[in-house]
Amino acid sequence: MKAIACLSAVISMSSAWALPQYRAELVVAPTTAEFWGMNSTGTIVGWIDTPTNNKGLIRRANGEIVVVEPPPGFEGYEVNFNDINDGGQISGTLVHGFNGTGKAFVYTETGGFSIMDTPNAAAFGTSAMTNDGWVVFGSTSINGLWNPDSNEQIVLLRPGMQSASSRTRAVGSDWIWNNGSYTDLQGIGTKFAQALNSNGVSVGYKFIGTSVGSAIWDATGSEVYTDFNSAYRSHFFDVSESGLAVGYRWLSSTSSYGTLYSQEFGTIDVNDIVSEQNFVGPIRGLLRVENNGLMMGRIAEGDVFRTVILTPVPEPGTMLALGAGLAALLRRKRTA
Repeated sequence: MKAIACLSAVISMSSAWALPQYRAELVVAPTTAEFWGMNSTGTIVGWIDTPTNNKGLIRRANGEIVVVEPPPGFEGYEVNFNDINDGGQISGTLVHGFNGTGKAFVYTETGGFSIMDTPNAAAFGTSAMTNDGWVVFGSTSINGLWNPDSNEQIVLLRPGMQSASSRTRAVGSDWIWNNGSYTDLQGIGTKFAQALNSNGVSVGYKFIGTSVGSAIWDATGSEVYTDFNSAYRSHFFDVSESGLAVGYRWLSSTSSYGTLYSQEFGTIDVNDIVSEQNFVGPIRGLLRVENNGLMMGRIAEGDVFRTVILTPVPEPGTMLALGAGLAALLRRKRTA
């Protein structure tokens, strides 16, 4: 009877968690900081605007802030971090303070800068870092994937590359690339895919006339979801392995809210599932989502946007412990 009662309690608790809940925490950082990348440990990267130039910025999961200066020979350049993978590799761009030329690079705290060998007069940049060590790079004339360890490059023939999930999967403004083959994204409108997962699901937004709505495409390029409404504009920016997409809905110049989409729940206002927060006001948008459920978003404090990190409640470790406890309970019941 005790086993049955405990099992009933666990099932009841599980149904109550059908809609996920999150704890949202304001990132303590200088007001001129902007964060754009995050990995599954909760480390986030971006840059800090200073009177002379932008400097790279790392905020470790324990709250420590690290400011990164340009490497020797690049004094006066701006250091802009834009993404970080689970191995701690950070993609970014060194931007000349006067002539606008740029160098793509990968940075680690232990190894420093690995700078892509490109013409000094060219403007190269990066936009994403994959977990298998490849960085998305691009310029006005070329884009592709670069591995800083082997110095191998994979040049993609179509323009507008935005992101990649691995060495073999990438996405551009209106196309998907999978192991050498291109697939056009379907549906009417002008499309801007922003991210994809290893299953080939890509997310972004598209224009139809003057209207803007978020969109999702499957691995075949078929459009499987759109979010057009005359009351708002919407964008998706990232997608997890489970198909969880994040972005925002923009109501006016002073009003927007972060959105979270899943096939099970549709698109919801992320503020409706935040059970704890240490700041005042709504989350205005979501930029990143990790496979373990961590998300990164923004709030508005006057004219300044601040970064927040959202952690699932219960946290993944708690859910694993609950699952292990339930399994042990069932084993005891079978042997009783």
